[in-house]
Amino acid sequence: MEDCFDESDWSSTDIDRVDITCPSCGGIFAFDAWTLVNARQNPEVVPKIIDGSICEFTCPSCGYSAHLFHPCLYVDPDKKVCIYLVIDEDMALRAEAMFTDLDNKIAATSLCRIVLDRYAFAEKVLTFQEGLDDRALELLKFGIKGSLKAQGLADVDDEVSVHLVGINESGTMSFSVMCGEDVFSSDMERGAYDLFANAIVKSTVVDEQPLCVNTVWGEHALDVIEAEGTLD
Repeated sequence: MEDCFDESDWSSTDIDRVDITCPSCGGIFAFDAWTLVNARQNPEVVPKIIDGSICEFTCPSCGYSAHLFHPCLYVDPDKKVCIYLVIDEDMALRAEAMFTDLDNKIAATSLCRIVLDRYAFAEKVLTFQEGLDDRALELLKFGIKGSLKAQGLADVDDEVSVHLVGINESGTMSFSVMCGEDVFSSDMERGAYDLFANAIVKSTVVDEQPLCVNTVWGEHALDVIEAEGTLD
Protein backbone atom coordinates (compact mmCIF):
# COMPACT_ATOMS: atom_id res chain seq x y z
CA MET A 1 0.00 0.00 0.00
CA GLU A 2 1.34 3.42 -0.94
CA ASP A 3 2.23 5.72 1.93
CA CYS A 4 -0.69 8.05 2.74
CA PHE A 5 1.44 10.56 4.61
CA ASP A 6 4.84 12.12 4.32
CA GLU A 7 7.62 11.43 6.78
CA SER A 8 6.68 14.38 8.97
CA ASP A 9 3.37 12.73 9.89
CA TRP A 10 5.22 9.95 11.69
CA SER A 11 6.99 10.67 14.97
CA SER A 12 10.77 10.75 14.84
CA THR A 13 13.08 8.54 16.82
CA ASP A 14 13.67 9.85 20.34
CA ILE A 15 16.15 8.96 23.07
CA ASP A 16 16.11 9.97 26.75
CA ARG A 17 19.31 9.98 28.77
CA VAL A 18 18.60 8.53 32.21
CA ASP A 19 20.76 7.93 35.27
CA ILE A 20 20.96 4.33 36.44
CA THR A 21 22.07 3.21 39.87
CA CYS A 22 23.84 -0.12 39.55
CA PRO A 23 22.07 -2.76 41.68
CA SER A 24 25.42 -4.50 42.22
CA CYS A 25 27.95 -1.81 43.15
CA GLY A 26 25.78 1.27 43.64
CA GLY A 27 27.58 3.27 40.97
CA ILE A 28 25.61 5.80 38.96
CA PHE A 29 25.99 6.08 35.20
CA ALA A 30 24.10 7.48 32.21
CA PHE A 31 22.11 5.30 29.83
CA ASP A 32 20.46 6.23 26.55
CA ALA A 33 16.91 4.86 26.66
CA TRP A 34 15.08 4.61 23.35
CA THR A 35 11.60 6.01 24.00
CA LEU A 36 10.50 6.06 20.35
CA VAL A 37 11.91 4.10 17.43
CA ASN A 38 10.97 4.98 13.85
CA ALA A 39 11.91 1.89 11.84
CA ARG A 40 12.27 3.85 8.61
CA GLN A 41 14.64 6.37 10.17
CA ASN A 42 16.65 3.86 12.20
CA PRO A 43 16.40 0.37 10.69
CA GLU A 44 19.60 -0.61 12.50
CA VAL A 45 17.72 -0.44 15.82
CA VAL A 46 15.09 -3.02 14.83
CA PRO A 47 17.36 -6.06 15.40
CA LYS A 48 18.23 -4.64 18.83
CA ILE A 49 14.56 -4.68 19.77
CA ILE A 50 14.20 -8.25 18.54
CA ASP A 51 17.24 -9.57 20.44
CA GLY A 52 16.49 -7.46 23.54
CA SER A 53 19.75 -5.53 23.52
CA ILE A 54 17.97 -2.20 23.05
CA CYS A 55 17.22 -2.06 26.78
CA GLU A 56 20.33 -3.86 28.06
CA PHE A 57 22.80 -1.90 30.18
CA THR A 58 26.21 -2.74 31.59
CA CYS A 59 27.70 -0.96 34.58
CA PRO A 60 31.04 0.57 33.53
CA SER A 61 32.39 0.13 37.06
CA CYS A 62 31.67 -3.51 37.89
CA GLY A 63 30.39 -5.01 34.63
CA TYR A 64 26.95 -5.90 36.01
CA SER A 65 24.43 -6.32 33.16
CA ALA A 66 20.64 -6.23 33.19
CA HIS A 67 17.67 -4.83 31.28
CA LEU A 68 16.08 -1.48 31.97
CA PHE A 69 12.29 -1.68 31.83
CA HIS A 70 11.19 1.56 30.19
CA PRO A 71 8.39 2.53 27.79
CA CYS A 72 9.05 2.60 24.07
CA LEU A 73 6.85 3.39 21.09
CA TYR A 74 7.79 1.60 17.86
CA VAL A 75 6.45 2.96 14.57
CA ASP A 76 6.98 1.55 11.10
CA PRO A 77 5.70 3.91 8.38
CA ASP A 78 6.36 1.34 5.66
CA LYS A 79 4.45 -1.54 7.23
CA LYS A 80 1.86 0.75 8.90
CA VAL A 81 2.50 -0.64 12.39
CA CYS A 82 2.60 1.01 15.83
CA ILE A 83 3.61 -1.01 18.90
CA TYR A 84 3.70 0.56 22.35
CA LEU A 85 5.65 -1.06 25.18
CA VAL A 86 4.09 0.33 28.36
CA ILE A 87 5.21 -0.08 31.95
CA ASP A 88 1.90 -0.45 33.78
CA GLU A 89 -1.87 -0.58 33.39
CA ASP A 90 -2.29 3.19 33.76
CA MET A 91 0.08 3.77 30.86
CA ALA A 92 -1.75 1.08 28.89
CA LEU A 93 -4.98 3.04 29.31
CA ARG A 94 -3.27 6.21 28.09
CA ALA A 95 -1.87 4.33 25.10
CA GLU A 96 -5.33 2.97 24.33
CA ALA A 97 -6.75 6.49 24.40
CA MET A 98 -4.01 7.66 22.05
CA PHE A 99 -4.56 4.81 19.58
CA THR A 100 -8.35 5.25 19.57
CA ASP A 101 -8.30 9.04 19.24
CA LEU A 102 -10.35 9.81 16.13
CA ASP A 103 -7.97 12.67 15.29
CA ASN A 104 -4.94 10.36 15.26
CA LYS A 105 -4.72 9.65 11.53
CA ILE A 106 -1.61 7.50 11.91
CA ALA A 107 -3.30 5.13 14.37
CA ALA A 108 -6.46 5.09 12.27
CA THR A 109 -4.61 3.64 9.30
CA SER A 110 -2.15 1.40 11.13
CA LEU A 111 -2.11 -1.86 13.05
CA CYS A 112 -1.72 -0.77 16.66
CA ARG A 113 -0.69 -2.98 19.54
CA ILE A 114 0.01 -2.48 23.25
CA VAL A 115 2.38 -4.80 25.13
CA LEU A 116 3.44 -4.99 28.76
CA ASP A 117 6.88 -6.62 28.63
CA ARG A 118 10.02 -6.60 26.50
CA TYR A 119 9.52 -10.20 25.35
CA ALA A 120 6.13 -9.39 23.81
CA PHE A 121 7.60 -6.17 22.39
CA ALA A 122 10.38 -8.08 20.64
CA GLU A 123 7.95 -10.72 19.38
CA LYS A 124 5.53 -8.17 17.91
CA VAL A 125 8.30 -6.33 16.08
CA LEU A 126 9.70 -9.59 14.67
CA THR A 127 6.23 -10.81 13.71
CA PHE A 128 5.36 -7.71 11.69
CA GLN A 129 8.86 -7.49 10.21
CA GLU A 130 8.29 -11.00 8.83
CA GLY A 131 4.84 -10.09 7.50
CA LEU A 132 3.04 -12.48 9.86
CA ASP A 133 -0.29 -12.14 11.64
CA ASP A 134 0.28 -11.85 15.39
CA ARG A 135 -3.24 -13.17 16.00
CA ALA A 136 -2.43 -16.48 14.30
CA LEU A 137 0.85 -16.60 16.18
CA GLU A 138 -0.98 -16.24 19.48
CA LEU A 139 -3.12 -19.27 18.62
CA LEU A 140 -0.06 -21.28 17.56
CA LYS A 141 1.47 -20.61 20.98
CA PHE A 142 -1.50 -22.37 22.61
CA GLY A 143 -0.64 -25.41 20.52
CA ILE A 144 2.98 -25.28 21.65
CA LYS A 145 1.96 -25.04 25.31
CA GLY A 146 -0.43 -27.96 24.94
CA SER A 147 2.20 -30.08 23.21
CA LEU A 148 4.74 -29.45 25.97
CA LYS A 149 2.28 -30.45 28.65
CA ALA A 150 1.21 -33.53 26.68
CA GLN A 151 4.88 -34.59 26.47
CA GLY A 152 5.30 -34.16 30.22
CA LEU A 153 7.75 -31.28 29.81
CA ALA A 154 5.41 -29.09 31.87
CA ASP A 155 2.67 -29.90 34.36
CA VAL A 156 -0.94 -29.22 33.42
CA ASP A 157 -1.20 -26.36 35.92
CA ASP A 158 2.19 -24.82 35.12
CA GLU A 159 2.35 -21.26 33.82
CA VAL A 160 4.10 -21.51 30.47
CA SER A 161 5.23 -18.47 28.50
CA VAL A 162 6.05 -18.81 24.79
CA HIS A 163 7.60 -16.15 22.56
CA LEU A 164 8.71 -16.15 18.95
CA VAL A 165 12.44 -15.29 18.78
CA GLY A 166 13.46 -16.10 15.22
CA ILE A 167 12.58 -17.43 11.78
CA ASN A 168 15.19 -19.04 9.54
CA GLU A 169 15.39 -18.97 5.75
CA SER A 170 13.41 -22.20 5.38
CA GLY A 171 10.55 -20.73 7.43
CA THR A 172 11.15 -22.71 10.61
CA MET A 173 9.94 -20.67 13.57
CA SER A 174 11.99 -20.69 16.78
CA PHE A 175 10.33 -20.07 20.13
CA SER A 176 11.65 -19.41 23.60
CA VAL A 177 9.67 -21.28 26.23
CA MET A 178 9.72 -20.29 29.90
CA CYS A 179 8.25 -22.57 32.54
CA GLY A 180 9.10 -21.42 36.06
CA GLU A 181 12.87 -21.01 36.11
CA ASP A 182 13.35 -23.37 33.17
CA VAL A 183 13.98 -21.86 29.74
CA PHE A 184 14.26 -23.93 26.59
CA SER A 185 13.59 -23.64 22.89
CA SER A 186 11.04 -25.15 20.55
CA ASP A 187 10.97 -25.12 16.75
CA MET A 188 7.84 -25.28 14.59
CA GLU A 189 7.46 -25.53 10.84
CA ARG A 190 5.67 -22.68 9.05
CA GLY A 191 2.78 -24.98 8.17
CA ALA A 192 1.62 -25.00 11.79
CA TYR A 193 1.32 -21.22 11.72
CA ASP A 194 -0.47 -21.31 8.35
CA LEU A 195 -3.10 -23.64 9.81
CA PHE A 196 -4.15 -21.03 12.35
CA ALA A 197 -3.78 -18.12 9.92
CA ASN A 198 -6.18 -19.83 7.50
CA ALA A 199 -8.60 -20.58 10.33
CA ILE A 200 -8.73 -16.88 11.23
CA VAL A 201 -9.40 -15.88 7.62
CA LYS A 202 -12.43 -18.20 7.53
CA SER A 203 -13.70 -17.20 10.97
CA THR A 204 -15.80 -14.30 12.26
CA VAL A 205 -12.75 -13.09 14.22
CA VAL A 206 -11.05 -12.12 10.95
CA ASP A 207 -11.95 -8.45 11.34
CA GLU A 208 -10.99 -8.25 15.02
CA GLN A 209 -7.87 -6.13 15.55
CA PRO A 210 -7.69 -5.59 19.32
CA LEU A 211 -4.99 -3.36 20.77
CA CYS A 212 -3.86 -6.23 23.00
CA VAL A 213 -3.37 -9.47 21.10
CA ASN A 214 -2.35 -11.68 24.00
CA THR A 215 -3.34 -14.86 25.82
CA VAL A 216 -6.74 -13.44 26.80
CA TRP A 217 -7.63 -12.57 23.21
CA GLY A 218 -6.17 -15.87 22.04
CA GLU A 219 -8.46 -17.85 24.35
CA HIS A 220 -11.46 -15.94 23.01
CA ALA A 221 -10.43 -16.42 19.37
CA LEU A 222 -9.71 -20.11 19.87
CA ASP A 223 -13.17 -20.67 21.38
CA VAL A 224 -14.80 -18.93 18.40
CA ILE A 225 -12.72 -20.80 15.82
CA GLU A 226 -13.38 -24.17 17.43
CA ALA A 227 -17.12 -23.43 17.66
CA GLU A 228 -17.23 -22.38 14.01
CA GLY A 229 -15.14 -25.34 12.88
CA THR A 230 -12.72 -23.31 10.77
CA LEU A 231 -9.63 -25.03 12.17
CA ASP A 232 -9.16 -27.98 9.81
